[in-house]
Amino acid sequence: VILVCCGKAVRAHFWGRSGTVTSGLIFLVTSFYLPLSSLVLRSLRCEWDSCLGESFFVSMPHLSCETDRAVAVRVMAWVLVFVFVLGVPVCLGWVLWRARRSRGRLEDPEVRARIGQLYLCYTEERWWWEASVTLRRLLIAASASLIPMESGITPFALFLFFLVSMELQRALQPYRSVQENRLEFGTLLFLEVNVVGVFSLGVSERSWARQFVAALLVVLDVSWILVLAGVSVRGVAIRLRAKVDAVELDTPLVAEERREG
Repeated sequence: VILVCCGKAVRAHFWGRSGTVTSGLIFLVTSFYLPLSSLVLRSLRCEWDSCLGESFFVSMPHLSCETDRAVAVRVMAWVLVFVFVLGVPVCLGWVLWRARRSRGRLEDPEVRARIGQLYLCYTEERWWWEASVTLRRLLIAASASLIPMESGITPFALFLFFLVSMELQRALQPYRSVQENRLEFGTLLFLEVNVVGVFSLGVSERSWARQFVAALLVVLDVSWILVLAGVSVRGVAIRLRAKVDAVELDTPLVAEERREG
């Protein structure tokens, strides 16, 4: 389904179809990129079952890695890795670079209608930031899917990765809005704390400590969700108020008062 959507988006982009179709498909692909990439990458990893004496796919525990069907699964997984997992960041970066190459084309109304969601929220100097965000999602999916959590490497890699991401966010400030820059930094900090908390749950040997950390994470997660929901509702309210004001300013009475003034 995702491959068909990507194909339709590319065809609509180059053959002059509706910008709404392209924009909707880009939203679909970018929204589901992280979970689908994790699923594809998990299909490449097997875990040994000491009880049965053979290895099984992590994403499909019922399927042995030593059967003929396993070969077909690996082939399909590698195809999806190159076409979707690696193809989406490359495609997004190429589309942005191609639009940016022509001076002023990013401000073209037709281009804004098609791919505006990829760059309009960022500053003019950071027009490429959406490609880096997609690459960040790829690294998260690869770390969480290919490296076993029991090894201890995954929590350390994610901790270091989010730490670098926070520093880049603080230094570059890619969003046009100050509020969005703060929310992005807060989200990265929130993920960093969750990584530390989940790792603490795994290594702690005392039940009361695990319960305390779990309760703390639940409170933190719910609080941050409420903050994001509040910001979203406030943004919607501001947009609705602006539309109402615009409609009121266009009424015949207001127009007559303007002419009399």
